[in-house]
Amino acid sequence: MGVMQSTRMQLAASALVLGYLALVPAFLSDPLVTRSYYLWQDRYVAIGLIACFAGAAVFAGWVRVGLPGYVPGRVPILLAAASLVLLAWWGTYAVMLDYPLTRDEVSAWFDSLIFARGLPARGVDAPLRPYLDAMVVAFHLPMEGNVAVVSAYMPGNAAMRALFELLGEPQLLNPVLLGVGLVALWDVARRLFADVPSAAWVVIACYILSAQVLVNAMTSYAMMGHLAFNLVWLALYLRDRWWSHALAMLIGAWAIGLHQIIFHPLFAGPFLLLFPFKGRWRLFAVYALVYATALLGWMSWYGFVRDFVGAQPPPSEGEGVAGFLRYRVLSLLFDFNSYALPLMMYNLLRFFTWMPAFFLPLALAALPLSRRYGELPFALWLGIALTFVAMLWLLPYQGHGWGYRYFHAVLPNAILLAGYGYRIWRQRDPREADGLVVVLGAASLLLQMPFLFWQAHRFVAPYAALTARIERQEADFLVIETRPPGSAIDQVRNRPDFSNVPLVFTNQLMDQDMIVELCRRGTVTMIRHDQYRLPQFGYSEERPDDNVTWLLQWLPRQRCWREPAP
Repeated sequence: MGVMQSTRMQLAASALVLGYLALVPAFLSDPLVTRSYYLWQDRYVAIGLIACFAGAAVFAGWVRVGLPGYVPGRVPILLAAASLVLLAWWGTYAVMLDYPLTRDEVSAWFDSLIFARGLPARGVDAPLRPYLDAMVVAFHLPMEGNVAVVSAYMPGNAAMRALFELLGEPQLLNPVLLGVGLVALWDVARRLFADVPSAAWVVIACYILSAQVLVNAMTSYAMMGHLAFNLVWLALYLRDRWWSHALAMLIGAWAIGLHQIIFHPLFAGPFLLLFPFKGRWRLFAVYALVYATALLGWMSWYGFVRDFVGAQPPPSEGEGVAGFLRYRVLSLLFDFNSYALPLMMYNLLRFFTWMPAFFLPLALAALPLSRRYGELPFALWLGIALTFVAMLWLLPYQGHGWGYRYFHAVLPNAILLAGYGYRIWRQRDPREADGLVVVLGAASLLLQMPFLFWQAHRFVAPYAALTARIERQEADFLVIETRPPGSAIDQVRNRPDFSNVPLVFTNQLMDQDMIVELCRRGTVTMIRHDQYRLPQFGYSEERPDDNVTWLLQWLPRQRCWREPAP
């Protein structure tokens, strides 16, 4: 069977996969922001990719351009990495408007300001403690009496951002991680594909032409850290020296504490399980000991923070590692989302449409890898499978995200498997295989990536404008009506020292007495949901809210009231 006959089958299979993932959600109806992304972005990219697959099946054989027969050198890769850093740094402002869209990103900013002061949490003044839940509406660490505040995420990502905060440019963190990831990927690819150097070019192109890699580097999401650290870990693991394994253990221990402890173990576990099969029980035991220690240490983070500020956990949570397991693990294990399968279809469609056009056909080609490639491809597939199952059960709803960010920790796996798939194609006809990659890569560079960059900018801009309007309000306190729509609650954002004016509150978590007390303390204004009606907020139904009805009747008659500024 010639490579074009084989690739036509895989191109057809890729079109069927994307068609299925894009067609089924068309019959769903839900108010989630996931559907907004599907309607605005993913279905159009899926249609475009299917058209690209059809075009490649016809024209790829006509392109007789071969990929380079050598692995790129260290200097070109360093120059490429530096260029990517500058591109992502520029895009942070020009494309993503230097705007933390989601609560995850706001939490990274919030915690970095705390950590930059050398503190694990920020104390809350007594008058503001009753209002803390209304001012920091999600993801903050529960403490009895609200005596202090910090997010409930692990501190690694925010700590690195705090370092860049001290340097004056926190926005540079993820672009730097993007460059580090490229260099580490090059080091991995030149080892795995030394016999087929052009596969290293395919792997590098998959990284550079991935819209989800580049756009996430323009944000403050922790997933860029997971991607970069896992690539560095794998590069050290493959060197297989005592010092490289020692460094890999340190990198792994840090990666566990970036923001969620689950992602790095799901990536690293399959590689570590290869050691017993090779009889390397001592090395496996050392890794297991280091990782167990790291996991226990990070699980103790909440207790350390509370001890530092003299706080107690809520009675429902408990203390120490047991409290962490009850609060962060068991609560997810026994709370399965009945909508998980449709959500994972959204997620997989978003993952594929934000990868280069040649990725899915090459990944499908890598599915039947024979044992002659060794155990490593199996470990790569296993990491993806474990992460998929874990996310299906624990966190099927990613909410906002550019691509499927919960797969970022195993993006190294996916990209390297595309390299293996290319190697299988190239064994039959190198020129035709190269032609397919060139045709689809050009389509990604010229069509897919500009569209997704434009869509990301278009999506973020109204949110950024609304936040700018909030910051222009001339009042001491601002109350936002955050239901409906649900994601409007992400507009409630305050500095950890609560020095911003106005202080921003959600109406959902305040009662009438709290509003009256705010009015006694200073001037108050309010922004209603019909004053920021945006299509990206989703499709929440209008629901009467007694709290809002009372506010609209009572507040404008008070001396504290200020009309909202335009």
